[in-house]
Amino acid sequence: MRGSRLSKEELVTLKTLIGKGANNSSISCILRTSEGTVRYHRKKLAPSSIGNRYDKESKASAYTDVISAWIDEATEQKRPSNIRELHEHLLLNYGYE
Repeated sequence: MRGSRLSKEELVTLKTLIGKGANNSSISCILRTSEGTVRYHRKKLAPSSIGNRYDKESKASAYTDVISAWIDEATEQKRPSNIRELHEHLLLNYGYE
């Protein structure tokens, strides 16, 4: 048996089997993984968990323009964007917490 990482194809198969009403045991046999892995992915795909995760607005949303300008400046200077530097920039100059 493998770990809980499923390929994209396996996730599609999992979704299809769940949609057809297959139980965790049969899905785990088909995907050759543990029932725990199937339960984990089934829970992540549940509408309540998806809604909670994706419906929330990011704290950084209020800083979209600042972040875009910072990335543009880094690109103009031909240096890679560094998330730590961006975070420090937001903390020092914009009161981001």
